[in-house]
Amino acid sequence: MFLVLLLLLTSTCDAYPSSYSGTVSSETPGGSFGKMGISNFESTQGTKCKITTNVPETGFIVGKEYKITLSTDVPSGLGMVWSVGGGSQANSGSSRLTSKEVKWTPKASDKTVSNSLICGAGGSYDKIWVAEKKVVKVGSGSGSSSTPTPANTSPSPISDSVKSMTSAVFIAIFVAIFSVLL
Repeated sequence: MFLVLLLLLTSTCDAYPSSYSGTVSSETPGGSFGKMGISNFESTQGTKCKITTNVPETGFIVGKEYKITLSTDVPSGLGMVWSVGGGSQANSGSSRLTSKEVKWTPKASDKTVSNSLICGAGGSYDKIWVAEKKVVKVGSGSGSSSTPTPANTSPSPISDSVKSMTSAVFIAIFVAIFSVLL
């Protein structure tokens, strides 16, 4: 019995978004996932895993703060892993989120910046989604010596995304195991 408990607890650790070791910007819809019993990312994109920004169509201004919103329409939320503003990859840890706002302030070296996200959960949900990547560009009034370029807020044809897993699987198994032990 102890061996079964140990095996279950060890195998569910991959359910945390914080255990994701890939690069979210390189994930593609329908691409291979291979964790939590989920072979591939879902092949469609949409409201299950979405990135929106308040960067205007005319582009961002260096030094001005912007909001990048990561969201899902799954009512119970999903685990999320993201890369915003060309920065480091971050994740929701062991939490399921329906929305996460990330603040981003462009630096002088930023000319074109990609934002990527993956969302998902194991257990009864058992799906991982890749959000449409959001690419934003420097705009007029940025203080940059480059020619202003309008922001491209539409997704790239081949979207990259973020893998995300959830702690709900771990919690459900943990509760199930302890209810059996009690």
